[in-house]
Amino acid sequence: MKEFWKKKVEWHEAGDPDQVIINGDHYHIRPDNDGPGARGHGGREFIITFHDGRVVTTKNLWNQGLIDCPEARAILQDNAVWGPYPEPEPYDPDEIPF
Repeated sequence: MKEFWKKKVEWHEAGDPDQVIINGDHYHIRPDNDGPGARGHGGREFIITFHDGRVVTTKNLWNQGLIDCPEARAILQDNAVWGPYPEPEPYDPDEIPF
């Protein structure tokens, strides 16, 4: 197993609550802050629902990529889904919506 994925397996085995796996892609939630430094995905807001029932909103989600190592993927199973996201506001089709 590649060293990169060994580290993610260690996080999993330690029960890291900020480890997110959706559709085989590995992500990690970092603390939201307004201080200096970069944020994952440019600070875009994500809503994540974990299979254990937790719902987390974050603006600092980092992607480590598709888990392409079969040994790691056997351990690092999907543990969340995207959303829920609010439904868009309905609009009058006879009005220009912008």
